[in-house]
Order: sequence, then structure tokens, then C-alpha cells
Amino acid sequence: MTAQALAAYKTPRYAVHVNIFWFLSLCLALSAGLGATLVQQWLRRYNRLTQRAESPIRRVRVRTFLLFGMRSFHIRWFVENISLMLHAAIFLFFVGLVEFLFAFNDEVAEVILVAVSAFAALYIILTGLPVIFQNCPFQTPLTSVLWYIGHSIAIGFLFLFRCSRHVSAKSEELVDHVCQGFDTYIVSYVKHKNQWDKAALRETLDLCRDDGEVESFLEAIPGYLYIDNKTGSDIGNKSNGTRIDDVGSLFIVKEHD
Repeated sequence: MTAQALAAYKTPRYAVHVNIFWFLSLCLALSAGLGATLVQQWLRRYNRLTQRAESPIRRVRVRTFLLFGMRSFHIRWFVENISLMLHAAIFLFFVGLVEFLFAFNDEVAEVILVAVSAFAALYIILTGLPVIFQNCPFQTPLTSVLWYIGHSIAIGFLFLFRCSRHVSAKSEELVDHVCQGFDTYIVSYVKHKNQWDKAALRETLDLCRDDGEVESFLEAIPGYLYIDNKTGSDIGNKSNGTRIDDVGSLFIVKEHD
């Protein structure tokens, strides 16, 4: 190719876009791998320093010292963002792949686009489900981000109507949720505690294989069967609570039992 032809040659736009997406994907994937390696190294260092001291009291002091350092430098935030980089790398690769295929064959590109779109839709659903249903086990690195954004928008909207006492109280409640964090909010969202206490008993009883195990289990938790009428939790003054006398209701009765 002559120098004149090289000067007249212009790089296609799709080639530029594909290279941007794929090289960004490569950089994020390598960064995520390096970050995961660093986290493993930090954990090994933490275990080595906490186990070096011979005295148990000394080990506890070192562990507490390092633990507060981990909290001060927000290492949990760093660990969560490592997976976020890896997820972003995957999506950037898919976007570049679809644009690359459209430059050569529309039919192949459309098939891959449908597959990528289905994967993206499933990812979005898994991201939003824990925000709507607090006990949902599915979660992605963007779930907490979506939760924070939703709360921030709600706080900003309620701020416009802060003259109302009810709206002001609701706004303060949302701010408190944001300060606590997503995981703390999920754990504190448990309602009907007496229902979950009874369900926990039933699940444990299902693991008992004979009458002796059942009797030992029930004898070990006498106070657990006292339920507070207001909060549904175990109370110190049992006269203010209600006792679950129908222990048999803890068992799931089958048709021929």
C-alpha cells in the first residue's frame, strides 16, 4: 500500500468503538484479578499478625487493633467493588462483541444481541429484587448502589414537603436507613418475630431423628417458648408474654401422621 493510500485510509467507527470496549474490558478484568490477589494477601497478613503472639490477650489486642483499621479504611467497600469491576468488564465485552458482529453479519449479531439482552434483563431483575423483597437471596454489586440511589431520590423528594411533620419524620427515617447501610437495614427489617421464632424451632425440630433428641432440645430452651405480645421476642418478665403451649403445632402435620 502506497503512502498516499495510507494517508487516505480512515479507520471505521465500529473498529474504534470495539477496541475501546474490549480494551476497557481487559483493563477492568486484569484490575479485578489484581485486586482479588491483594485482598488474599491482606487476609494472610491479618491472620499472620493475629496469630503471632503467644498470649491470648495479646492476640485479642492485635486483632482488635487491625479490625478497627480495616473499618477505618473501609476495606469492605474495596472488596465489593472488585466484583463490580469484573461485572463491568463482562458487559463491556458483550457490547463490543455485538457491535463487532453487526459490522459483518446482521443475522449473527441479532442472535447474539438477543442472548446478551436476556442476560442483561436477568441481571437487572436480580439487582432489583433484594430492594423490593428484603429476604430475597439474590444480589449483585449494583443492588446496594440501587438501594442508595432510591433512598437518596426519596429523601430529596420528601425534602420539598418538609413542612409536614409526618413527611419530616419519614425523611429522617430514610436518612437513618442510609446511615445504617443496606445490610443493616435488611437485618433490622425482620417483622413478625414470633412467626420467625416458631419457624426456627420447627426447622430445628425437623432435624431431630428420635424422641430423645426432641426431648433434649425442648428441655434446653424453656424460655424460648415465651413470646412478647408487643415485639414478638423473648422477654425477661414472662408474666407479660404469651406462652406457646401447643408445642405440637411446631411440627408440620402430614396426612397420615
